[in-house]
Amino acid sequence: MMGNPSGLHIDSHLGTAEAALSSGGCFCDFCMRAFREHLSAKTRPELLAAAGIASPDAFDFRKYVKNLNIPRDAVNNGLSGQPLYQEFMDFQLVRAADNVASLGRIAQEIADRPVTLSINACLPHLEHIVAAPQCTYLLGEVEHGAAAGNKNLHVPVKAYLMAEAIGRPLAATASMADWAFVKDNNADRLVCLWIALAYACGQRFMVPNRVRCFSKETGPAWYCGPSSTFTPLYAFIKKHASLLNDFFPVGPLSVPECLPSSFETHEKRQRFAHALEKGNPSPIQAGDGAWVFPRCRKDGLNVAHVVNIAYEAQTGKIQPQTGLTITLPESLYKRNFDTATVYAYGCEPVKVPVTNIEGTMSITLQELRLWSIIAFEYWQ
Repeated sequence: MMGNPSGLHIDSHLGTAEAALSSGGCFCDFCMRAFREHLSAKTRPELLAAAGIASPDAFDFRKYVKNLNIPRDAVNNGLSGQPLYQEFMDFQLVRAADNVASLGRIAQEIADRPVTLSINACLPHLEHIVAAPQCTYLLGEVEHGAAAGNKNLHVPVKAYLMAEAIGRPLAATASMADWAFVKDNNADRLVCLWIALAYACGQRFMVPNRVRCFSKETGPAWYCGPSSTFTPLYAFIKKHASLLNDFFPVGPLSVPECLPSSFETHEKRQRFAHALEKGNPSPIQAGDGAWVFPRCRKDGLNVAHVVNIAYEAQTGKIQPQTGLTITLPESLYKRNFDTATVYAYGCEPVKVPVTNIEGTMSITLQELRLWSIIAFEYWQ
């Protein structure tokens, strides 16, 4: 921080909580002592009674786990049903979040000015949201299922909705396995789809300039995205920033009300997850291969992103769609429109009429290549 950076990024922000997630826990003396303090301060008496603990003052969780005689390769499954397992996970995650906040305070003290704070949050995994409220923004690998083409794109959509609900911007990238597939199969157009999807959901996608890859078949490598493919796409994003910044989703992917503002307990994280999953939220479908993402801004500007997900894994191409009609309920925007301007990647903006019939509004895109942003205009 003495080198005058703009912010602090903490990559492995889970610390020993990562060991708890993958290997049952960290059982060092420090963690055992701190867990005893946690149990004394926060745990319900009935939970201690269920674990057969009279008092937490001399309790040794390490010995407790050892006496369960769980095989090493089954430690997580064996512990998950025990009375104190979830309490131990909450403890580990809360201490990890406290550590993130502490490092952020130290960074600002050293810099003697405000600095940004970010973590490597691998959404949509719930354990990664505990420290999110401490942060300015989030970064992280999101699994896109590259080998399955467009079949698993609901996963990044869920991750982007989670970030929206938390109220922290997310700059995403794909997993190392995803990038290995892209490199081995020259699947650059698939990455263009990922980029468009991130911005259509109100988030960001890191420029694929030099990205780490890994697969069991080929081992570690680097993917260097061709500038001729990605520079024009990011130029489109920069040019139309006014259609991207400060919007919020409406419709099926809108953020529910009454969400928890902190995530330090399993109960709060599950409540958050269930609220987001209620009604099975998903993008609005248009035709056979397009997703629509309606978004609004507080100043009254209303847009709809239309992303072409008709990716063909065999050819590595996204097939253009022609004469695509987008139909939305008027209740989404609570207004009527007579015209709209379509800003399409790779094309000049064009005005199109809006048809209003029986509570719905429709426009037709003559061609959808990758991504179009429809900006609606009010009745004059």
